[in-house]
Amino acid sequence: MSTAHPITAEPREKTGSRHCRRLREAGRLPAVLYGHKKPPAHLSLDAREALAHIRAGEKVYEIRLGGAAETALLKDLSYDHLGARILHADFERVDLSEEVTVNVHLHLVGEAAGLKHAGAMLVQSQTELAVRCAVRDLKDAIDVDVSALDVGGALHAGDVPLPAGWTLAQEADAVLATIQIAKKEAEGEAVEAEAGEAEPEVIAEVKDEGEGEAKAESKE
Repeated sequence: MSTAHPITAEPREKTGSRHCRRLREAGRLPAVLYGHKKPPAHLSLDAREALAHIRAGEKVYEIRLGGAAETALLKDLSYDHLGARILHADFERVDLSEEVTVNVHLHLVGEAAGLKHAGAMLVQSQTELAVRCAVRDLKDAIDVDVSALDVGGALHAGDVPLPAGWTLAQEADAVLATIQIAKKEAEGEAVEAEAGEAEPEVIAEVKDEGEGEAKAESKE
């Protein structure tokens, strides 16, 4: 059973990007709690405490506001334009018995058989698995044994043994991890030389820093 991690919140009377920016500068994290046909509650959390739980992959929380406490599921996070800093958190009220669809972090364990080959490397293409289960059965992470994974093989979402009460909520043929052999150095140099002859390419235009914060607060 997943632990409902307690976190203390304070009410947030003012909304908007300017006020939220001041909260973040003061070491707080703006958040909102919604669901179960109750009005949304705009909250302020201790950023250090909240982010420690969030970065550890924890999903279920006991939001303590005043003398009351509500079980909530972390539903969404808003980041800055670089995708590095968390600006805002969304929580949804839940009952322990209700079923939810969530992304659970994957821990790859064991030494893959394919890594014994020279130049082999383990490439993890998906770090989370989408599942559906009751809140009380939710875990923060799931261990996946890759010991049998060899060169040319792949671990698919449908290959992962799920705990009792869980069902897969994504395509079963989605590739989670593979064992690949690094190309020879000579081949790498040839590719590099060809790349050097090509015309430079514009990858993307950097967005304005304010866009991330505007998006974070648009839901408020």
